[in-house]
Amino acid sequence: MLRDAIFSGRLPQGERLNEAQLSQQLGLSRGPLREAFRQLEEEGLLTSVLHKGTFVARVTSRELVEVLTIREQLEPFAIATALSANGSTLARQVQASLREMHRAAVRGDAGAVAEAHADFHSAFYAEAGHKLLETMWERLKVPLRLYLALHQQTFPRLEDVAREHERMADLVRRGRGAELEVEIRRHLHVNLKKLLAAVAREEKGA
Repeated sequence: MLRDAIFSGRLPQGERLNEAQLSQQLGLSRGPLREAFRQLEEEGLLTSVLHKGTFVARVTSRELVEVLTIREQLEPFAIATALSANGSTLARQVQASLREMHRAAVRGDAGAVAEAHADFHSAFYAEAGHKLLETMWERLKVPLRLYLALHQQTFPRLEDVAREHERMADLVRRGRGAELEVEIRRHLHVNLKKLLAAVAREEKGA
C-alpha cells in the first residue's frame, strides 16, 4: 500500500512519514511497518535521516536525465535481443500492458497507467534473456517509475499515454525490429526534451 501511494503521488516525494499515524491508518503494529520501511528503503523509495525520520525519496532532475539518456543506449539493444530470443512472448507482454494502460486511462487511474507504462518497457528487458541487462533495468526502474507519475502530467489526457505506445506495440507484433528501435529512440528523445523543458521552467520559477 505504501509503494502504491508513493508511485501514485498520494505520498509525494520528500514527504516525511509519520510512523504512529501510518500504524493507526493501516491497522499494523510498529514492527511490520518498520519492516516495510526497511524494504522500501532497499528499493530506493524511502530514505532515512538520523534524528529526522523517514522520507519518501526524491528523484533529482539530473538522475532522471541520466536514466533517459542511458535508456537511449540500452533499450534498442534490449529490443533487438528480446525480438530474437522471445518475439512472440514479447508481443503478448506489450499488448497486455497496452490494454491495461487503456483500461486504467478510462478509469482515470493515473497510478495504474504509470504501472502499465513501466511494465510495457520492462518487457523488452525481461524477455531479452540477458541477466546483466535485466539487473541494470532493475536499477533504473525506481527513478523511472517515480518519473512516470510526473511525466504523465505533461499529457492532456491519460489516454494519450496509451496511444503513444500503440505504434511500438504494433511494430513488436510484426517483428519490425529496426523500425521499433527508431521509434523507441524517438519516444525517449521526446520524453527527454519534455523533462529538460520542465526542469528549465522549475529553475526559472526558482
